[in-house]
Amino acid sequence: EGRFDVRLSRPKAARHAASGTPDTEGRYTLFSQAFRQMHSRPCSDLRRHSQLYTAHLIGEFSHDAGGPYRESFAQYCAELQSDRLALLRRTANGRHNVGQNRDCWVPNPAATSRTSLDMYAFLGKLMGCAIRNKEYLD
Repeated sequence: EGRFDVRLSRPKAARHAASGTPDTEGRYTLFSQAFRQMHSRPCSDLRRHSQLYTAHLIGEFSHDAGGPYRESFAQYCAELQSDRLALLRRTANGRHNVGQNRDCWVPNPAATSRTSLDMYAFLGKLMGCAIRNKEYLD
């Protein structure tokens, strides 16, 4: 079938979120955990027109009939649009709470480490997968 497994630990992500520091190493957030498992996979593995992977939420006894998979995408979006990752930042209007587009996020020009650049590439891959599979992103 071609689907592969992705193991995600929400407790690990929550512990790091409680520290109040962004995951600049790409190891703790769910997005980072997926990045570590999927970024090096051949691009052909990501060109599916159905569910890309089976999500295993560690310690949650979940059975992936689609729910954990969709939840993983929702969690990636929530993390990207927060201070838990340093890849995106609020628009200037959002930071100053004025004008339009206050709810929008843009690439962070300070995120230039090798890990950050690889995570941007992975974000692009995930966006392509979401478009191909009609996974709606928040």
